[in-house]
Amino acid sequence: MGILGIVGGTSFLQSGVFLHLTARTVQTPYGEAFVACGEGLVFLQRHGPDKNVPPHRINHHANLSALQQLGVDRIMAFHSTGGLHSHLAPGTIVVPHDFFCPWNIPTFFDQECRFVIPKIDEALRQELIHGALALGFPVRDHGVYVQTTGPRFETPAEIRFFAEVGDVVGMTAGQEIPLANELDIPYASACMVDNFANGISSEPLTVEQFAATVRENQARMEALARRIASGISE
Repeated sequence: MGILGIVGGTSFLQSGVFLHLTARTVQTPYGEAFVACGEGLVFLQRHGPDKNVPPHRINHHANLSALQQLGVDRIMAFHSTGGLHSHLAPGTIVVPHDFFCPWNIPTFFDQECRFVIPKIDEALRQELIHGALALGFPVRDHGVYVQTTGPRFETPAEIRFFAEVGDVVGMTAGQEIPLANELDIPYASACMVDNFANGISSEPLTVEQFAATVRENQARMEALARRIASGISE
């Protein structure tokens, strides 16, 4: 059935769900990438093995190149996001069908003129949606992911602007998706809403509140990742 790549982010910083896998360093033309490998499965923590690489310093080229080298034929990624609308409360899982990232667009094609149509894989999206529903989690089966560059949170004015086109805001998916597209690796994402984006709620956004909600939502993301990973043996 091939090899599934799972890419984890903030929701997996304190997780032990993949500790049973074998850690490995992969040398790529773009630098080192750090993964954990099992039968039919590769887990990549995008924030690095020490879990301290900030979003604007992530080496997406090395990460995606490593997954390709290891034979990964599909990627399901997990992201921590802010909800851009009041109906997308913390604890909701959004499975985006599109994304918005018209700046800092990464590519593997610096030396040739090639054009790739950006896309999120529909079959993988449905697998994530069905997995979340089977676990009884609140899930929205579509949405637009807006990527900012980080590492700071967005201003209320920026959030009002992004809310015109998007549903959730994060700092990584908009760069991973086009690189996966260029490598012809199908990609889809499950986004946990860990906070109302800055200015959406009447309560002020704080880093402490964000961190606490990430911890509260971690079990849901782990459960969904386990369910997806268990499917490789079916």
